[in-house]
Amino acid sequence: MSAVDISRHKDEINLANLAINRIQKCAVDELIDPCLGFHSDNEVKMMATSVAELAFLCLQQNKEMRPSMHVVLKDLQRIKNRECKPENLKEEDDDDKEELKSMQQQPPPSPPYCEEAALLKNIKQPPSPISVTEIWDSNNTTPNRLKRQRKEEDKEKTNEYLYLRVATKASSPA
Repeated sequence: MSAVDISRHKDEINLANLAINRIQKCAVDELIDPCLGFHSDNEVKMMATSVAELAFLCLQQNKEMRPSMHVVLKDLQRIKNRECKPENLKEEDDDDKEELKSMQQQPPPSPPYCEEAALLKNIKQPPSPISVTEIWDSNNTTPNRLKRQRKEEDKEKTNEYLYLRVATKASSPA
């Protein structure tokens, strides 16, 4: 998947938004390569879900909601060692444990098929990339190029219309 794909749904043009949406909907399997065995291997499913939980935290718009790189590294190491839950942290990691738990204060989603997901609930969706493109000054991005091209076409049509109107008035008898 590419990072930005304008052929996707408007709320999922940006890959980060697509990931957030899939994680919130407990559709982590749609983000995982089928060759990894997400549906056939519970260990892979548990690890992928744990990585998705961490990714969800890392993708938050609010800086305070994102874990530090130190916490991310520790959490990835725990996942690799099959210690996926924050309760499995060692005593020497109390600071990291508190930071991670504070980010996961809210209860996990209620659907029964999403038991492994400890996602933050009721998070306001970040702005759509479409609304963000309105203020970009870049002329090289596809949405801006298309917008500029449409404006030029509209301008040409308006000029043709005005020209025809003036030409018609000039040729008509007074």
